[in-house]
Order: sequence, then structure tokens, then C-alpha cells
Amino acid sequence: MTALLVVAAGAAVGAVLRALAERVQAVVLAHALARRGERWYLSPGWSTLAVNLVGTVLLGWAAGRYDVGALGTTGLLALGTGLAGGLTTFSTLGVEVVDLVRDRARARLALLLAAHVVLGLACATIGYRLGTIV
Repeated sequence: MTALLVVAAGAAVGAVLRALAERVQAVVLAHALARRGERWYLSPGWSTLAVNLVGTVLLGWAAGRYDVGALGTTGLLALGTGLAGGLTTFSTLGVEVVDLVRDRARARLALLLAAHVVLGLACATIGYRLGTIV
């Protein structure tokens, strides 16, 4: 039962942080685009990339800490499954990909997918290595 509670608590914090990241993106872009006379209409995916990369570093770090015995199973569940899982979002990435395919935005689609995969793998590696030493 404790494991479920720590996962739920971590996921709640992660989901709130993700919502805040999307809100900050909307406000910042709305102001920036308004200055140029453009309208803000749809998330271009920057907050999704940011939360996915931060969550990947966090999960890598937690896995590294767990592997060296510095973090127990409960901590790994709270930080990895809970916090990183609530923060990151594959479903939003999926919708953003569908939107880009629909809009025939091939260059942006390729950039988005490459950024998520390449930077995601780099962040996982960095997080894990940091976790084994810090």
C-alpha cells in the first residue's frame, strides 16, 4: 500500500509541474507573438519536450541511485514511476505528432521526433551517470 501512495504522490506533483510548464509556455508565447502581431493558437511542443527531457534525466538519476544502492525501491517508485511518470507525457507528444502530420509540417515533425529521441537518450544517459556518482 505504501508503494501505491508514494507513486500517487509523486505523480500528482509531476502532473502539476507539467501543467505549469504548459501554462508558462502559453503565457510566454502569447506575449511574444502578440508583440509581433501574431496569434497564439496551439502549443508548438516546447513544453512537452522540456518536461520529457527533465523527466528523463530524473528517471535516469533515480535508476542510477537505485543501482548503486543509494535509493531504495520506495524512492525509485516515488521519483521514477511517480514524479517522472507524472511529469513526462507520451500522449501529448503523440497528439503533437498527429497535428504536424495533418498540417504537413514535415521539417518540424522530423525536428520534434529527432529532438525527443536523441536528446531523450542523452538525458537518460546523463541522468544515470549522475545518479551513480551524486
